[in-house]
Amino acid sequence: QAEDIGEDFKFSGLKYLEPPFWLTWISCMCTYIAIINSIVVGDSMLQKRFGFDEIVAGYLFTIPYIVAAVLSPILGYLVDKFGQRMTVTITGSAIMIIAHVFQLLIVPLDCTLDSPCYISVVPLILLGMSYTAYAVVLWGSLPYMVEARTLGTAFGICTVFQNLGTAVAPPILGYIQNQTRETNDGYTYVEFFFIAISILSFIAIMCAN
Repeated sequence: QAEDIGEDFKFSGLKYLEPPFWLTWISCMCTYIAIINSIVVGDSMLQKRFGFDEIVAGYLFTIPYIVAAVLSPILGYLVDKFGQRMTVTITGSAIMIIAHVFQLLIVPLDCTLDSPCYISVVPLILLGMSYTAYAVVLWGSLPYMVEARTLGTAFGICTVFQNLGTAVAPPILGYIQNQTRETNDGYTYVEFFFIAISILSFIAIMCAN
């Protein structure tokens, strides 16, 4: 059986990858854009939009990673025990949308630059939860989504999607921010971008189900 498992990337293996696989990893790429790149700009956003000083912002923008570190083994165990991998992934995608919508609406609701806006921690926690669903459940589901002989090819494609998303997004975010600095230093429209990407991720994972 071990001889049947493909460990290397092969272009010939692409023909064996079915539409649900491609839709799932389009969703994954969008998720990494909406979470990883959100964390990247999170430090400056916490300072300029939510009123934190540089030191506190440096601590707070690591919250999604801390949440993921705590929840990953717990969620991994629960999924192994009870299944429902796709349900967990869809839920994680929905949480991501909620997180970015909440982050967009915080300033009009609660915050001024005269005092730090601690409610901005909530969307960071939600992003950590969403990240956990994808990092644990989706990667762990890959062997169930493709034939064993195409597993190496599938992992290679997934890595391409992940890196492509995180590489392409920063120039786009920089352009959006530079063009819209008159509105909350451009972060309002950056959040609109993240919301649109999160919705695309949700649609893709729903169609893959």
